[in-house]
Amino acid sequence: MDTINTIFQSITYVALIVSVLLFSLYLKKMSYMMNAPITHLTKILKEMNVYEAVSAANHLCEEESYNLFYSSDARVLFESFRRLFDTLGFATQSMFGENQC
Repeated sequence: MDTINTIFQSITYVALIVSVLLFSLYLKKMSYMMNAPITHLTKILKEMNVYEAVSAANHLCEEESYNLFYSSDARVLFESFRRLFDTLGFATQSMFGENQC
């Protein structure tokens, strides 16, 4: 009876150790899956010069370039995207604490 109990305890301890190791490997993989895209996007945003693109969009919005749009709906859509892009530029600037203007 004692030998069966000892064998059962040994098997239980081995199963516990294996499950803890597998769980730790799973957590490591999950943390990599969460952090890798964030660091990749951060690298892209740092490499990207957002403010040149904003100035190009602002140049398109000058009075003489309003003739480029075939309808007022296209102009309104462009204005909404330009404002969204401006907001993205300001958020990026405040997030990274850099003044690149």
